[in-house]
Amino acid sequence: MVRINLLKKNTMERPELPRFHIPIRLITGIVIAAAAAAAMVAFGRNYLTKLRTAKSKPPAAQVSAPTSFTPSTYKKSDIVEDVVREISSERAAGVTRRSLDLPYDELSFLEKVNYEVLFGKNVFKLLSRAVPQGIGLRSLEVDNFQTVYAVGLGTTRELVSSTFIALKSEKLELLPQPFSYITSNNGDGYRFVVTCKTKFGLDLADPFQASDHLPAREDLPVLKKKIISLGEEAGVLWSGGPLQLDAEKIGAYRRFHYRCRGTAAYNDFVKFMISLHANKIPCAFKKVNMKALNGSAVEIESHLIFTARE
Repeated sequence: MVRINLLKKNTMERPELPRFHIPIRLITGIVIAAAAAAAMVAFGRNYLTKLRTAKSKPPAAQVSAPTSFTPSTYKKSDIVEDVVREISSERAAGVTRRSLDLPYDELSFLEKVNYEVLFGKNVFKLLSRAVPQGIGLRSLEVDNFQTVYAVGLGTTRELVSSTFIALKSEKLELLPQPFSYITSNNGDGYRFVVTCKTKFGLDLADPFQASDHLPAREDLPVLKKKIISLGEEAGVLWSGGPLQLDAEKIGAYRRFHYRCRGTAAYNDFVKFMISLHANKIPCAFKKVNMKALNGSAVEIESHLIFTARE
């Protein structure tokens, strides 16, 4: 019996197979070529996938900007822009001609301060030029930096009429009857009432711009004493110092309101107003009431405003 003996070694000799030698450079080249081919196949598949996806997407919707607007949202904006543009162009032109003819209510806060301080000097110098000899004022009221109201007498109607013409030639607008008129004074000359609106504008060429000289709040006592002193030098007799009425805060500034009373000749009071300007005192006269007394003296009550930095 033939048995397979698993423990016994096979003594039969195997025939020797022939050996083949492959160069290393050839193997390396084959590996590189195979890797390149695989990369090209992967790139091609990826490109075809993207191309199919792009073709399957719907085209993006086109958005167009509106070319028309409803009146409620567009025309009102135009109106506001036109007003702002007009005021800005007026200011630009004013810088060139060194004056600003905007109405008082349209001025900025500091522009109003400059206008107010120059107003007193301007209005009283104007009246001194326009009112001739032979005209006597019984009362004169300057109010709120915009109105001049006077009651007076003239020896002839022609003299009073020439006064009206002179006022019109200045930066004043005479209001019609019943605000301005001439009437007979019972055979003793002619009585008149004149009411004017001022049209000074803002004088940018004046060397004294009050906004450049506003005092600090704590310096007000010194400023008030200076005003009293300049008034006395001009011939004004004060009945007590300035009495504070009110104070208001506006942004970084505070406005102090005072009342002053006194007596003086009209020309002396005008001299006082001019000295305030010459000494660059930033004091505004919001209201001045004058009433004739005996002789050449007038009774004066004024409302002053000091604008101070906080």
